[in-house]
Amino acid sequence: MNQAKHQKRQRLFRAFYICLWILLLPILLECYARLIHYRGMKASAVYSEKLELRQVREAFHPDLWQVPWKAYSPNSSVIFSTDTTEYKVNINSWGFRGEEFEYESSSDFVIACIGGSTTVNGMTDDATYPALLEQFLRYGDRQVVTINCGISGLGSADYMLPISTLLQNIQPNIVVEYNAVNDICWYFFSLWNDRLNPIQRVLLRSYFVRYFCGDFFLPDCNTIRNDIRAFTIKNLKSTATLLNKHGVNLYVCSFIYPNIDSASNKEYNYLDHNLRYWWRSNHVSYKRYCEIVDIYNEELKAAFHGSKVTYLPLAESYTFSPDEFVDICHMKSSGIRRKAQALANLLVQTKDFPFEIIPKVFGTK
Repeated sequence: MNQAKHQKRQRLFRAFYICLWILLLPILLECYARLIHYRGMKASAVYSEKLELRQVREAFHPDLWQVPWKAYSPNSSVIFSTDTTEYKVNINSWGFRGEEFEYESSSDFVIACIGGSTTVNGMTDDATYPALLEQFLRYGDRQVVTINCGISGLGSADYMLPISTLLQNIQPNIVVEYNAVNDICWYFFSLWNDRLNPIQRVLLRSYFVRYFCGDFFLPDCNTIRNDIRAFTIKNLKSTATLLNKHGVNLYVCSFIYPNIDSASNKEYNYLDHNLRYWWRSNHVSYKRYCEIVDIYNEELKAAFHGSKVTYLPLAESYTFSPDEFVDICHMKSSGIRRKAQALANLLVQTKDFPFEIIPKVFGTK
């Protein structure tokens, strides 16, 4: 009898401990996820918020904006320097980055580069990829001239205003578009979050769910493809139509990102937290972001195959390592230079490019 009571008491204690762990385990996992979150956010914020340079960049300095994220103030400028850093931005009378545009010869080949901060980004006007592209494509008396029409925050739906400004002042030979991150992070992530049902929204309040299960809350690949076609591809086709009316061809580039295969754990964790913190992805992992960019590039290529729009396979032709980036898309000076040279290599192989220039080939996959 005593043995039976003892066994019953043991079963009750065992059941109690099991129930206790069932209750405590989610709390412990949530605490662990929150610890990961706050450590990651602190590391990501070092670049995103704490550096003085971040506060004066063309994306954030109030003196440079006429309409935030849409148009720069013509004839504005910012200069910032320390013992080791010099940062200088000039916005010309057209509202584009760089000095006043000089067009001297009808034999010059004019390339306008449009996009977001990944186009306008650079420590000085001469350190942006459009300016470096011009340097790589110089050849004898035949001059290639580039115009940097990039505006931080610009998405594919916002191209009409800068392109209209461009066409009112000059007719370029071609327009090169390089952009994806602004559509993906500022449009599609918001669109997909709006489609979540109430239960999914409640679940995503959990840091554990966000970090370890968040990718499951994204739409399937077919839906992602359809959304890219309905928004980005539609916008780019409208842009191409406007340019074609003025005899200008559009070139679209596949988008690059820090190569996930060569990233160390520390580099990957930084990129993952940077995406979640600065780009407000919240529950989207960096690995899944890379897959979405790959889908974007595939749709871009398929949409313009056989059309007047030329596709430049930048991401497919060249690999860029994490140490060439400062975050998921903005590059260090060395990375910007390599991107410009890669685009030069691709441009000279296209039918519209008139000069037989062979830039030094490097770093192919």
